[in-house]
Amino acid sequence: MAEQPLSSVLVTMTGTVLGGLISALVTWLFYRKSSENLRRESRELRKMNTQQKEILQKLAEALDVMSAQELDTLEARNGGEMPQIKKVATGSGDIIAVMVIPSSKDT
Repeated sequence: MAEQPLSSVLVTMTGTVLGGLISALVTWLFYRKSSENLRRESRELRKMNTQQKEILQKLAEALDVMSAQELDTLEARNGGEMPQIKKVATGSGDIIAVMVIPSSKDT
């Protein structure tokens, strides 16, 4: 009778150890695959982020040039009087910037 509990304990321990090893192996395989996918996606996202940053910098430079040209044109048209930026509060609590362009002296 003493052999029956001992054998069932050994079978249980062996099953537990084998199950743990199988679980560890499967987890490690999925971990490797998912970490490789994550690294690849991270590289792609870094590349896209760099490209978008360069595009935004070029756009900002172009807007600076355009706004400087526009201000020069407005200043020349209005006899040296520059447009002004005023902040206006809306009813919802937002604040918006408004460019006030002086009327042309020609009209």
